[in-house]
Amino acid sequence: MKTAKRLEHQWRQFLAPLKQYLTLRVIRRLALIIVVVAVVVWCYRYLSRPVFFTSAIACKSKIAQIVLPNEQKMKEYLRPMGNNFYELENDFFYFVSTMTINCGDQVHLGPAEEGGWDVCIDHRFDIRAPCLVYSFGINNDFRFENAIEDLLKCEVHSFDPSMQVDSYQYSANGYFHNYGIDSIETTVNRGNWRLRRLKNIMKDLGHEGRSIDYLKMDIEFSEWPVLYDLIETRSIDHVRQLALEIHTPEVDIHDRPEHLCTWSTVDTMAFMMKTLLNLKKSGFQLFYTRTNHRTKFISPITRIERYCCHNLHFVNVKHEANRYKAI
Repeated sequence: MKTAKRLEHQWRQFLAPLKQYLTLRVIRRLALIIVVVAVVVWCYRYLSRPVFFTSAIACKSKIAQIVLPNEQKMKEYLRPMGNNFYELENDFFYFVSTMTINCGDQVHLGPAEEGGWDVCIDHRFDIRAPCLVYSFGINNDFRFENAIEDLLKCEVHSFDPSMQVDSYQYSANGYFHNYGIDSIETTVNRGNWRLRRLKNIMKDLGHEGRSIDYLKMDIEFSEWPVLYDLIETRSIDHVRQLALEIHTPEVDIHDRPEHLCTWSTVDTMAFMMKTLLNLKKSGFQLFYTRTNHRTKFISPITRIERYCCHNLHFVNVKHEANRYKAI
């Protein structure tokens, strides 16, 4: 009992000077220091963590304003499309689901579903060595790229900045490049992704003046500014076959369903529709389309069940190497 009292007395003697020092003002200062240190540690860990973004475009519903920041130019580009949201939406989804040309012979390469693509090998549009393939959006899966190299003996260049590996040669005629494609030369995602224009990529790789026999793009909504740039600069004229996954802003519906950037506006729909129509005017006819069923939604405009993502496959009937004769 005496020992316990002695220990209690010693403890009180130890705390006595601390009680004098730990005034309310000092305690508040210590609490503030602790909070500041915690915030600094959190910010450091957040900013230094690896990035695994799937898209370079943060607000997809504003794609028209992003590509055409000059309001007057944007209005001029969109004016022919009108502003009937209901009709625009119906026209858009009809376009992406309706084939406009028959490919007499086509082959599916790569995985059966996600990651696989179709190539038209009809005698009018066939691809023969020496041939050139550009594939944007790999996601660590080279099955399509390996298959098209093996079948057609093409030189295949694969691009993906999100894989965070250095450029290297992965097969006899297969080359990986750790950058992606955009309508401008830029970096995104805190400088981790380098994006380049197609014409500059071709020049640096020694392909200037050549045709791209097969261009594949699965680039998570960045296809819209890229398509706009390729059409406006007429770089698209040098592409014989084009395969791409097109997305609507609703691709983000699972991550942020209430966010305004997730839902198409009339300007969004008009920009996407106008770009597809300009692609068709450039000579691209749809020979195969496949819906990606991973993301569906009910349109707030038409109240119809829609899908955000569609794999589209085109042949360029205006390319001189394609032996197509219009009837």
